[in-house]
Amino acid sequence: LHHLTTWPLTPNGKLDHTQLPTPTNPTTTTTSAPSTTPHTPHEHLLTTLFATTLNLPTLNTHDNFFTQGGNSLLAIRLTNHINTTLNLNLNTQDIFAHPTPTTLAHHL
Repeated sequence: LHHLTTWPLTPNGKLDHTQLPTPTNPTTTTTSAPSTTPHTPHEHLLTTLFATTLNLPTLNTHDNFFTQGGNSLLAIRLTNHINTTLNLNLNTQDIFAHPTPTTLAHHL
C-alpha cells in the first residue's frame, strides 16, 4: 500500500500514470491481523471457502475478504458457496458486514 502526499501530474495538469508507484499484490503481502487458525467447525469451513473463492492457498480467520483481493463479484460467488455448503440463506451484504471468517462465523 502506497500513500501519496501529492499526485504526479503531467505538464497539462493530468495524472501522470507513469510516475505512480508500482502497486503491490495484496495476496503476497502479510496481514497486520494476528495469524490464527480456526477454532470452530464454522470458522474452519468459512476459512476454506474464503481461500478457495480468492484462489489463495491459505487464509487465517482474521483475514479480511476484501483486503485479500475480494470484490463484489467474488462476494456473490462466496455467498453462493456458503449457502450451498451450509444450506443457509445469506445475502451478499452479509459478506460486506462480516468480511472475515471469524466475524461471519459469529454472525451465523
